[in-house]
Amino acid sequence: MKKLSLVLAIMAFATISCNSVEQFRAPIEELAGNWETITNQVGDFATTLQSEQTNAAGLLAQMVIPDGVDLGEEATGQAQGFIAQATEQLSSVTTLGATVASFLEGWGDNTDALEDLQDGLEAGSIDGDVMAQINSLKEAITGAEGSLDGWRAQLTSATTGLQSAYDSFAALLPAQEEEVVE
Repeated sequence: MKKLSLVLAIMAFATISCNSVEQFRAPIEELAGNWETITNQVGDFATTLQSEQTNAAGLLAQMVIPDGVDLGEEATGQAQGFIAQATEQLSSVTTLGATVASFLEGWGDNTDALEDLQDGLEAGSIDGDVMAQINSLKEAITGAEGSLDGWRAQLTSATTGLQSAYDSFAALLPAQEEEVVE
């Protein structure tokens, strides 16, 4: 009888232990899905940012008054002002790139924490205050969403400003006659 009681007690404990981990299955799986979504969005933004940074540097490199072109003092001053504006916008894009890179480094630590939760769920045992860990990672997602919105706005502002400076600069230059090849 004692053996039977002991076996039943162990089975009850095992059931309770499994159920305590199982109660976190849905929140962890939902968290993992949301994590993947925002991670992909941030990764896509980082790729776009890198491309825009290259494009911005290319535009700035083209902002040169050709040899032999005399714009006059006033137009030359305006051209230099547009170059300064474009340089400032490129600097903004570069700074944004450093911000996103720094964010991604920290994001990796949070990804490790999520993987620990998933591994614990799979193993049937999760250490620590699970809901606190889940809530912390949910807050990280919310923060990433807010950051991403801000970064998108910053990138749009910088690339629009740079394009405007480039267009204004180009408008100061005399029209280049196209060579006709026969």
